[in-house]
Amino acid sequence: MAAPSGAAICEDFAEFQELLRVMRTIDDRIVHELNTTIPTASFVGKVDPGQTCKELYESLMDAHTKRERIIKNCISQTSAVVKTLKEEREKAPEDAALLKQLRKEQTKLKLMQSELNVEEVVNDRSWKVFSNLVVMMFCPNRQSGTGGVGLVPYEAEPLIISEKSPATMVPGGLSDTKPATPEVQQLVNQVKPQFESRANMNCVVFKAIVYRTQVVAGTMYFIKVQVSDADYVHLKVFQSLPHENQGPSLESFQTGKTKDDPLTYF
Repeated sequence: MAAPSGAAICEDFAEFQELLRVMRTIDDRIVHELNTTIPTASFVGKVDPGQTCKELYESLMDAHTKRERIIKNCISQTSAVVKTLKEEREKAPEDAALLKQLRKEQTKLKLMQSELNVEEVVNDRSWKVFSNLVVMMFCPNRQSGTGGVGLVPYEAEPLIISEKSPATMVPGGLSDTKPATPEVQQLVNQVKPQFESRANMNCVVFKAIVYRTQVVAGTMYFIKVQVSDADYVHLKVFQSLPHENQGPSLESFQTGKTKDDPLTYF
């Protein structure tokens, strides 16, 4: 997708976040991309697996580079705005409207800076999935510091993962919707501060109702959470593998949900 240019995308944080969400689609659907890109053994003579994997590799690299450029550009622009507002604030310390605008821009700057951390998690997970699924295939491995693409011999028929097998919990597939467990509620409790900060909400009620999972070199949780008597939100929470010893992170969320809204991929 072509990224918008200029300062416009940086002025509205909601628009900035939506752009990143759309641009991260290739990472969220990497298993599907692998399945449709890498040929099975019966098609090896018709399709070059090294070339097709290389193209996917280059697509990921291009997406990651563009997203990082957008985030850093917006951080730079917003930092400049904050600096200007601080200078104006020193000249007019009693200007309430100026103080309000300064605080708004400072909050936006912090949220944009936090997107760099989110980007690191998303990118790292994508490369792990890529590496794990193609390690025995004729596909590229990343080579640090060179920017090049190395190839390993094609040794086996590609691992085909079905996104329509929710009950088997294979990589990429969403599980069936299940009632929330105490473990899921604990995840929800851990990401509550992240949600409240990003959604600008203070939730007295924050109860996990149902959830679905997706295996992606770790586990992605899609969770319906009750935040008031009639209001619900959907959370997308990533939990890394146990040996990585990292807490859950809130990848995305949807507000304005009802009790009966289906919990789907987003």
